Amino acid sequence: MADDIDRRLDTAFADFTAAAAPRVKPAGLAPVRATVRRRRTVRIGVAAFVAAVAVIAPVAAFAARNTGTPPPPADSATPPPDPTGSPVPPDGVAPSLHSHKADCTSPSGDVRFLCDGTVTMPTSAHNGRCPDGAATFTGGRSGSVRLDSVAQTDVDGDGKAETIALYNCEGSDLGSQAVVAFTGTADGVRALGDFVTFQVQPGGIGWVPDIGTDADGHVWLEVSDRHEYTDPAVPQWRRYHWTGAGFAQDRGPTTFSTSSHGLVVTAALALAPAEPDGYRESVLTLTVRNDGTGTARDAVLDVYFEHGVPTGASVCPIVTQNTLLITRCTVGELAPGVTKTFPLHRRLTAIDAEAVTDGTVPEAGWAYLRFGPLRAATVAIPRATG
Repeated sequence: MADDIDRRLDTAFADFTAAAAPRVKPAGLAPVRATVRRRRTVRIGVAAFVAAVAVIAPVAAFAARNTGTPPPPADSATPPPDPTGSPVPPDGVAPSLHSHKADCTSPSGDVRFLCDGTVTMPTSAHNGRCPDGAATFTGGRSGSVRLDSVAQTDVDGDGKAETIALYNCEGSDLGSQAVVAFTGTADGVRALGDFVTFQVQPGGIGWVPDIGTDADGHVWLEVSDRHEYTDPAVPQWRRYHWTGAGFAQDRGPTTFSTSSHGLVVTAALALAPAEPDGYRESVLTLTVRNDGTGTARDAVLDVYFEHGVPTGASVCPIVTQNTLLITRCTVGELAPGVTKTFPLHRRLTAIDAEAVTDGTVPEAGWAYLRFGPLRAATVAIPRATG
């Protein structure tokens, strides 16, 4: 079965390459394809559970995104405070922030030119495999490029609203994105500038779930360091303004990572003996210890463990982040030398149990320690014992 999936993946990739090669920049999809295959391996044995939630999760994620996974408040130019100090402020709501899915069935104004017409995409080294140069769109599509979302605001103060467009450059694997600001002309629209949407280096931008604008001419990007369909990402909103030559960030975090501030996280996975029907109970124990000198506050553990189904004995709730189901444990306040333990109970099928014990995958999952919109540490969930 795996070989058949690989063949279909490779065929789709070849078809995409043949269609898009004349206009698309070569870039490093090999690591991404490897990641996808590894994630698919992890998912073996949990297809039924994932399928049950697959119908619900995207709808919930889409609704949450468009009612505003809210950006940080306007005064969040400074980085989040040290967790030994006051709590990281929650995300605030910017009432005027808005974007919407591009509707190319009855477009108007500048959006009409973006849906049906030829535009020149900026030459860019920071938008992954998205194309440079002229691209002709019909119904919001140009080959493998799809117009996803739009937002409007007057970025240059000339009294006319510019249109900010989020593009998904699709293909096999995960694809990449471009965010371009267009301004109106007598003949249609022209690109004013673009934004960084893809960075190869560790800790760089890996995905842009949403865009928005405010009434003051600022552009907001919701960015994450991981693609929304792989590991849990740490989404954060960053604000940009037009300098006359390009867009510069002026609000929000500038990095995805921070120090763990003395917190150490360990994980252990234990399985109970098999039941007559083949199922096995499991306990994933996550331990957070403060080896620092100050009291840590507002740390959160996001746990990505797909195998099996959670039981009522687990101490942390399940939340939906984009299309992923994540177990979210709130560490709260932790004084120096203090330890907190989170036992997470799941019921595994025989296939799940085999997958987490026989070395089919190098890790059973991951736990991510974070402070607000910053990731502090990552720990792999080891293979099961018992």
